[in-house]
Amino acid sequence: MSQRKRLLIWTIVAAVLVSFLVAPSGYLLVLPGPVSSLSQAVTVEGAPASEGGSFYMVSVVAKEIRVARLILSLFDPGAALWSKRSVLAGRTLEEYEADNRALMEESQKTACYVAFQACGFPVTPGGPFPRTVTVVSGDVMGPSAGLTFALEVLARLKGYGFEGLGKAAATGTLDVWGEVGPVGGIAQKTIACREEGIELFLVPALNEEEARRYAGHMKVVGVRSFQEALRTLPEGLIP
Repeated sequence: MSQRKRLLIWTIVAAVLVSFLVAPSGYLLVLPGPVSSLSQAVTVEGAPASEGGSFYMVSVVAKEIRVARLILSLFDPGAALWSKRSVLAGRTLEEYEADNRALMEESQKTACYVAFQACGFPVTPGGPFPRTVTVVSGDVMGPSAGLTFALEVLARLKGYGFEGLGKAAATGTLDVWGEVGPVGGIAQKTIACREEGIELFLVPALNEEEARRYAGHMKVVGVRSFQEALRTLPEGLIP
């Protein structure tokens, strides 16, 4: 085979390889996201944030990737791959985001209901509530911060000072009966909390085993309900 033919073959192989590596992978790369204090994100009428601190909200970052990045992610213990088709379930990306913004708004209402009810206020799901609660969640979407929001609202209503609690974060869906449901990306959320210096991480009981594998020395507590979450905290927050 002539040198010219060999060069042509290798050029074609290289072009095919490059095309393969830059092609869409069909997967979302999921990484640890920001861990944010709710001191500024949550506002409760007549109940300012405690100077002693607030609960922390944690999320993941998910982005579309090409094949080359997918291959590299296989060597990253903090990364996960989610099938884009499974996540979107036939929806466009815009429809998916709209659905998750709606779920975030619903989770905030449910959190308020659970927190006000725990404090003895006569409320109904969906409101109206006796005090105005505003939540600025930024780019975070979905229902997985329900438990965190409810804990923060109740802490504000009771004037909880966080003495003896330390830096605490939580994740978990929450329904109107106060039941805590599992969330996705628990490994990445645990890693994010650990790296942020969180001392106590409350997670759904169904996610506890996986969270402990990534927690290091951070304390992880699995809970099944809002009341169970309250019982894990120092005396003073339980209604």
